[in-house]
Amino acid sequence: MSEVNVTKVVVNNPICDILDPFVFTIEFEALNKLEADLEWKIFYISAVNNEEENNDDIELDNIFLGPIERGVMMFDYAVNPPDYNNMDADRVLGLQAILISANYKEKEFIRIAYYMNAFYKDIELREKPPLIPQYDKICRHIFVDNPRIVKFSIPWDSTEKDEFKEFDKENEKIELLNNTLTKDENDPTVNVVTGYTDENNNNIPLNTNISDNNNDDKK
Repeated sequence: MSEVNVTKVVVNNPICDILDPFVFTIEFEALNKLEADLEWKIFYISAVNNEEENNDDIELDNIFLGPIERGVMMFDYAVNPPDYNNMDADRVLGLQAILISANYKEKEFIRIAYYMNAFYKDIELREKPPLIPQYDKICRHIFVDNPRIVKFSIPWDSTEKDEFKEFDKENEKIELLNNTLTKDENDPTVNVVTGYTDENNNNIPLNTNISDNNNDDKK
């Protein structure tokens, strides 16, 4: 049985410019106090439509949240997109994916992945894309209705064996939503996290350790 259940994921900007950050709101419930912090990671997966080559998994960012007491917590997680200048030009457009990974004591217990499409806003550029991508004219669309959710059974604070199970969207209890909120153009903050609410509805402040990763880091 999982000690932490992700209960809601909101994609705040499902359709936006390709240079805009990815912005998620994540809610989870801790059934008991945990000994260690939770680690959250965001991965960008390029060229998922190219079966002849390996996909590129780029770790965009990771954060540690803790201490984790029993109760419900919600936080916003915003990360910048990868440096497209470091990617092959033919991997910028087309089908991509963004993946949220939650970990405890270096063990992944859930991943939520969304497919997305990157395309030119202008029809003429779609029909005849330039050799050098014009990033300011490219849009991305995250397909929020079809996430791929995989849960893993991990030891937590016991000695369970690692197992995994993939869930169909129809049977998954996570509430997956999209939102059209706009980001604050004057706020360069990459990670924004809040506190959590314990079982007595008390607001508890949260200490957050943020670890930035280079855009070319691989999973």
